[in-house]
Amino acid sequence: MRTYDLVIVGAGAAGILCAINADKNNINNVLLIEKDPILGGALTLGDYNISKNKI
Repeated sequence: MRTYDLVIVGAGAAGILCAINADKNNINNVLLIEKDPILGGALTLGDYNISKNKI
């Protein structure tokens, strides 16, 4: 059986942010679970611009 230091359920904005922060805090053994074939959750449903450069 595999073991993980951190399990994140959902790869939406919050889940991805958790994974990024885990890496920054040297938590390397992370499992990120997502039900959809792409990452991003609700961010993929709309026309969101989350970059600093507004178009």
